Formats: sequence, structure tokens, C-alpha cells
Amino acid sequence: MTKPQIQVSNDLRAMTDAAIEALADDSDVYQRAGRLVHVVRSTGEPGAVVRCEGSPIIKSMERPTLLERLAAAADWVRYDARREALVGTRPPTDIVSAVAARGQWAKVRPLVGVLEAPALRPDGTVIQTAGYDVPTGHLYMPSATFPEVPAHPTRADAHRACAELLEVACDFPFASEPHRSAWLALALTLFARPAIAGCVPLAAVDATTRGTGKGKLTDATAILFTGRDASKTPQPQDDEEMRKRITALILEGESIAVIDNVTRPLGDASLDAAVTSTQWKDRSLGKNETISAPNRIVWIVTANNLQFGGDTARRTLHIRLESPLENPEDRSDFRHVDLLGWVRVERPRLVVCALTVLRAYFDAGCPNVGVRAWGSFEDWSRIVASAIKWAGFADPQTTRIELEAAADTGKNALAAMLAGLARLMADTPTGLTAKAIVAALYPADRHGDGAAPDGYDDLRDAIEELAPPTPSKPPSPTKLGQVL
Repeated sequence: MTKPQIQVSNDLRAMTDAAIEALADDSDVYQRAGRLVHVVRSTGEPGAVVRCEGSPIIKSMERPTLLERLAAAADWVRYDARREALVGTRPPTDIVSAVAARGQWAKVRPLVGVLEAPALRPDGTVIQTAGYDVPTGHLYMPSATFPEVPAHPTRADAHRACAELLEVACDFPFASEPHRSAWLALALTLFARPAIAGCVPLAAVDATTRGTGKGKLTDATAILFTGRDASKTPQPQDDEEMRKRITALILEGESIAVIDNVTRPLGDASLDAAVTSTQWKDRSLGKNETISAPNRIVWIVTANNLQFGGDTARRTLHIRLESPLENPEDRSDFRHVDLLGWVRVERPRLVVCALTVLRAYFDAGCPNVGVRAWGSFEDWSRIVASAIKWAGFADPQTTRIELEAAADTGKNALAAMLAGLARLMADTPTGLTAKAIVAALYPADRHGDGAAPDGYDDLRDAIEELAPPTPSKPPSPTKLGQVL
């Protein structure tokens, strides 16, 4: 294809417009969150998020890279008065800056996310051709060769496909059939994400004890979708760190984010917001500006006996593993001893199974099977949960109802705090400030395990759950004030 010619002149706007038009023909340049971006591969270097080498990452285009792209996109010339002719040159630096700062770039394709396996479109068709998918704004970069997904699979085909897909999880001790269906829903969610206009629930892979296999199940699920182990991040220490982590992951276009081995009650306001928003707004890291980016992450947490705070339980698809063994890590009766290796080998077939279920449900007209709409996740209920029940398996949303009934620790802690404060303030008719409450409950002589009982241990426990303190320190009056 013949490249356009751009002559360097004093008309900055005309040159900027011409540069952007030329840049739009570069198949490796996109726009996202008010920035020009491109897709690079992770080197696997350690960081806050542990990624496998080769993972695709959406990166903002730095000025040197943009200069390189602009130089390749057009033939840049300037008038040489001595020669009385046009001669080749490089893009002026002020044009590079002007293009980068434009904020919107006509004809440059918007990038919603990156896919490494076929996925479902909103109309029920399947993204199967490598490259940019115009209807969804996703870039499909297949990490394997996949067979074609059947165009018109039947309900019986969907049932068989679910059964084949569940072989991935055949060695795991699910608490019940709905919990097994909940894992199936997590797997299908990854392939249905481009078709779901709204939000998808947080998936919690929860076990009774260490060694039950929650990490391996999560990795197997990620391999199914990406071909690699899941990208993992530890539980941040506070909500501020959680917010920064979320912003970084969303800007980089992460498709699956795993918060691994959660030990504290899960109830960060930022995580709650991320799970129930399709567009993420936050301050740009290190800059005094606001960014807005599409949020398409499927969030997963792993934990032993996960506890919840705030409103997180309502947003959670619960996948519970319950081993009857005292030391489940000593098991040897596995159908797939090397599960992750088996999934890698069988991945092309299993991916087609996942999409066969979804495609069959759409081809049947998405019939109503009586699945209740889940508030905040109505589109997910309509597509994923309904497809599973239609195929003949348990409704995965059942686990959410059980979880909310058993895990609403935030509400229980709030009730305990209010009751405890009523006792504490009985002799203080004018009331107490948050600072005074902390001072009364945590005097200097209440260190260690030998402090004399004073009847307020339940109040302290409730406050520490709602406003988690730094280890070895009392709760922050500021955090307590926010709770109050």
C-alpha cells in the first residue's frame, strides 16, 4: 500500500490531522482511555502482579515509539530552498507531541481488550478470525489453533459439551452440584465476556483447608482461556492500594485477575466498585488527571474459609471445595495426575466445548428457563447461568444465596458495634468522637494477652472487622469515623 506524503510546514493542525489519518492505517496502533496504545508481550518479570511470560499487555505508546510509528506511517518531506526540491525528513517533535495529546484520534480503532481464544459476540456469533474484531472492539491474538465452533449445535450437544468441560474439574471435591455448576459458570464467563454488556460477578474459589486444590483449579481455568497460568496478585493491605492495583490492571487490559490466598475479610470498596462497573474512572497513576477505561476483567479470589465484609458477598459467585481428608495434599487417586498439562493438551477441544454451550443456547433463541436475574449482573444471568441450566445442569446462582445467608459478616459486625457502643456511651450522654472511642477501648495498658477483661471484647472485634487496623496498632479513628 502506498504511504501518504506529509509535507512539514507551519500549519500544525493540518500536519497533526494528516499524521493521525496516516496512523489510523497502522494495524498495531489503537486508542484506549484517552491514550494511543499498542499491545506488547510480558517478559515475566516479577512485580505486584505475577504474569507468565508472553501474556499480552496493553501499553500506552511512549513518545519514541510514537515517533517511530509516525515515521513508518507516512513519507515525511520538507522543502529544501537550496535544492529547490522536497527532501525526506523525520516527523517534527512538536507533531509527535500534538498527536499524543489530541485525546481522540479519528479512524484509529478503539481497543476494548485482547483475546487469546475464540469468544462470543453479543449477537451469539463467535469471534474466530485472528485480528481486530470490529463489532466488539477486541483484538483476537490466538495462542493456539482452534477447531471451528459448530454453527448450529443442539441442546443435546450443549449437554455433552458441559459434561466434557467438567472433566477439567473432575478431581476436585465440590461442596455440592451447584458449586460444580458455579465453576462451569466461571469457565463460560471467560468466553462469553465480550457478549455480556454489563458486569460479571466476582468468582470466589474457597476451600475448607490448605491443599484442597483451589490454586490448581484457578490455574486450570486460566489455561483454558489463555493457555497460561493465571496472573496473580496478593491481597492489598488497604483499599487505597487495591484501587491503584485495579487501575493498573484495567489500563493494561487484563482479562483475568486473581487475588490469591486472601487472608483478611474481603470487603474493599474499590473491589466492590470494580466488580459492578463496566467503565472504570480513577486518577491516572502519578498524574493529576482522570482516566476512564473499559473494565472487562473477570475477577477471581482464592482463600481458605473466605470471610466477607461490606457488600462483597452479594457480588460473589461462590465455588466451594470441601475435602473430607485431614491432609488433602496427600491424595493420589487423581484421574488427571498432571491436570495442568492435560488441560494444555486438550485446550483446543475444551474451548470449542465451552463455546458450543453458549452458541447452542443462542441458536435456540435464548429460551427463558426460569433463572432469576441477579441484581447488577442481569446480562450474565441471562446468558451464562441460563445457558447452564438450559443444558441440564444446576443453577450456579444457588451458591450465592447460600453465601449471602452465611457470610454477611459486615452486617453482623455493624450490629455488634452499635450494641457495644450503646453500652460504652451509656455514661456519656453527650456522645463520644471516634478518637475518644478508640482511646477508651485501646488504652496504653491493654497490650498483649494479659489485659484484664472489661466486657468490650465483642465491640473491639466488631470495630477491627469494619475498620481493620495495622498489625500491633489500634484502629485508625479516621477509618472508624468513615464507618460511623
